[in-house]
Amino acid sequence: MGYFVLIISGTLVVALAVRKVREWSVRVKEEVSGNYLLVKKYESEGQYFGVFQQGDKEITAEIEPALYLRLQPPVRGFLSIVAGKVRRFE
Repeated sequence: MGYFVLIISGTLVVALAVRKVREWSVRVKEEVSGNYLLVKKYESEGQYFGVFQQGDKEITAEIEPALYLRLQPPVRGFLSIVAGKVRRFE
């Protein structure tokens, strides 16, 4: 009976650790920052998006309306994206 409890407890600890690591890796992938070029912007269903490029890498992210109106592509700047939304572009 004691071995059964230890096996269940160990399995639960390992499963929770794997879950936390996966959550962390997804969160890291969602955060993007660096110097990017805004190559295109567009509106779709009331939401504003920008297409940013760095070398061969291209990222599409949601932009706030005020930033959308202020920017005219092509423009280069420091980009910070969290969870698919532009936090700042300077």
